[in-house]
Amino acid sequence: MKLEVVVPSYGTVGNARQIFEHLRKEAQQISDVTVSFTFVATEIPEEELLEFRAQNPDVKILKAPRGKVYALNIAVENSDADALLFIDSDAKLVRDDVLSAVIRELQQYDFGGGAIDIEGNLWFQRMAQIDYIGLTAAGVVGKEIGETIGVIGAFLFVKREVLEKTGGFPAYICEDAALSAKAEAHGYKQGFIVPRMAVTDAPGHFRGWIKQRIRWATGDAEAALHLVRWSPRKMVLTLLANPAVAIWVLTVLGSIINPLTAMGVLLSIVGAFVWDIFPLGAVALFLGGIRYVYAHILGVLVTGVWARHWARVGGHRKPKIFDIITYYFIYTPLWLAVIIGGIVRALLGTREIAGWVVPSGDKGLKETHQ
Repeated sequence: MKLEVVVPSYGTVGNARQIFEHLRKEAQQISDVTVSFTFVATEIPEEELLEFRAQNPDVKILKAPRGKVYALNIAVENSDADALLFIDSDAKLVRDDVLSAVIRELQQYDFGGGAIDIEGNLWFQRMAQIDYIGLTAAGVVGKEIGETIGVIGAFLFVKREVLEKTGGFPAYICEDAALSAKAEAHGYKQGFIVPRMAVTDAPGHFRGWIKQRIRWATGDAEAALHLVRWSPRKMVLTLLANPAVAIWVLTVLGSIINPLTAMGVLLSIVGAFVWDIFPLGAVALFLGGIRYVYAHILGVLVTGVWARHWARVGGHRKPKIFDIITYYFIYTPLWLAVIIGGIVRALLGTREIAGWVVPSGDKGLKETHQ
């Protein structure tokens, strides 16, 4: 078996040196699998690239124009390996058996990923950490029930057979979600490795977070609308990935259709003109509001138990109580609003993403636009 490790990078070498050094040591201990290394460089200064080449003579270097899908497919087209492992250049590997774990998983599954932690301690980074715990939950359970809602592109392994059958990485905004959906549609099975394989960076401030999440929300919605084959089990898996979002949706919908709330609003409006009726409206609103409060108390408790459990399963750092509370009451409504916006953008066919090359054409190779 031949396994090729591919590290795409934009603008700088990033952690590619550390990644290759880390895996090179392990590869020397593996006798039954041939491991090769490829670095895909996009707009990296020539001096930095020359230095990298001199330090890593065993690494094949490919140059690609701007656009991640383009870069990934260039690597696929220049590889003869039986399977490929893609690792983002900002990742830091945290296990000594990365290659061995991937090889074991490839013996039973066709594509997949691994648990990833978020580096950094700013509030948005801690919130993203809980998001990634949810992806671990979906990955582990999806592996057991034979479903997938997408593999994280920062650490993704896939057999060549899958790439040939699906036509490579699809020209979608979120190519990892699109590839997962197409692979599943062809009958391929997703694997997932725990405990965590790597840590990666995430935006620590609102501006960077919102740019990233608009892209993710739009890209995931695009793949979900056009490629995903929905089933009851897949819907449950989606809820498992982020129960806080699901609870917020159900709670808001429940409060809208709650008879007490509707009666309270109606009686309060009438009570503005007929004062004797107003107290009845106020009482109805209060009773309806109590149910709303209880629902959110239950929601934050469920989120806390879910986050702590799956953090333990995935080897993630456990979120603190304060982070769980703010994740549920502040971060989740914000993320839900972005998700809804992404769905609307996907329905309207709006694909432009600020600061990101959106792939188009055949596998993103023929044409890109910004």
